[in-house]
Parts: sequence; C-alpha cells; structure tokens
Amino acid sequence: MGLLLWKREMAVFRKNAPGIVLPGIMLPLIILVAVGKIMGKSITLTAETDYFTFAASGILVITMMTMCTFVTGFDHLTDFRQIKNFEELLAAPFRVRDIILGKSMGTATKALTGGAVLFVISLLLGAEYHFSVLGAVVGIVSLFLAGMFFCMFSIVCAVVAPNHDAFSGMLNLVVMPLMFFSETFFQRTILGGYAWLLHLSPLYYMVNIFRDCAFGAVSRNTFLFLLVVLLLDAVMLALATAVFKKNLID
Repeated sequence: MGLLLWKREMAVFRKNAPGIVLPGIMLPLIILVAVGKIMGKSITLTAETDYFTFAASGILVITMMTMCTFVTGFDHLTDFRQIKNFEELLAAPFRVRDIILGKSMGTATKALTGGAVLFVISLLLGAEYHFSVLGAVVGIVSLFLAGMFFCMFSIVCAVVAPNHDAFSGMLNLVVMPLMFFSETFFQRTILGGYAWLLHLSPLYYMVNIFRDCAFGAVSRNTFLFLLVVLLLDAVMLALATAVFKKNLID
C-alpha cells in the first residue's frame, strides 16, 4: 500500500520537479562552494584526502536531510494538520504505517533527485570520487534511508507542532547542529577526547557510509553503520506511527 502512495507522490513531483529540486539544493550548493571550494583551500586533512571531495561527500548527505525537512517538511504540516487528507487515505483503507512509509519513500526519492543534481555539480567543480559498483549501490541505498529517516522525523514534528513557527523551530533545533557536528566538514580527530559525541548523531553514520563508498573504502564498518541506520529508520517509523495515531486519530 505504501508503494501506491509513493506512485502518487511521484506523479505530483513530476509536475513541479524544478520547483522542488532547485530550492532544495541552494543551501547545500552554497555550502559546497563556500566551505568546500573556497575555505577548503586553507584546510589540510590528516589523511592524504582532497578536502573538497571530503566535504562534498558529506554535503550530499546534508542535501538529503535538508530537502526532507525544510524543503518538503512543510507539506506534511499542511497535509496532516490543516487539510487532513490522511482521513481520506485511512478510509481507502490505508494503515497509518502505510501513509508514513509512502510519504517517506516519495520524499526520499525527491531528495535523491536533488542529490543527483548536486553530485553532478560537485564533479564539475573538481570532486574526485572512487565508487565501485558495490559502493555505488550501498551509497544510493544509504542516501535513500537517510532521506526516509529525516522525512519521518519531519512528520513527527509536523504532527506535534501547533503551528508553522513551532515546526520550523523544532527542525532548526535538531537539523542545524547535526549539519555541523557529524563529521561533515572536519575529521573526528579534531575533537580529541570528545569524538565519542559524534556517535550520538544519526547523520554521522549516514555521512560515513556514503563517504566510505565515495572513496572506494567500503568495509565491514560501512555495513555495520548501514545496519545502525536501518535500526534508526525502524525506530523512527515506530515513533512516527505512534505519534500520528495519538495526536491525529485517537
């Protein structure tokens, strides 16, 4: 049933793809140029790694996060809190879990489109990726799972937020710190004894999976992190389902 909602989301997306993708990649694109290309000239990594490629791989994951929260998240607030179109879906009948999965898969697919555009731009700007076939598959899967996680998170925020201001505040409270403290722009060694704090960030696992794939360094640790992301998605799905039922149905 979730696939039916995904198909509906894609039908709507095709009608206004540029209007969703272009605004969605503007912030990551600015960060890519400002941090990766300009500021990156004065940054040296501990390993023999090109900083621009290092930053670009993290920014591609950030694109999934921002597009699934700030860009498309307000649609959830409108659909669930104002229009309440979920009532028609429940009468179809769709289960709450189907609605959340369908919305999340649709939003993650939209974000992947934006990520693909930014990926091409990063190549044109000089990023040097080393994807193997396995790495490309794992990388795409990890981005999709990242998109689903943050979409479900935005659904939770949309369901509990009383208005747009509260919704925006909740997203900023979580998304902005994650953006800068998940080994996206610096290596964990810079934190010294506080590096363990990175493991509290869901984005940290997502960034490192994709970065391993981008640098052709897929290892056992990559798949362990992928398992962590799968578990995080399962927990977020359960949370979103429970919050949705409690606040909009019961």
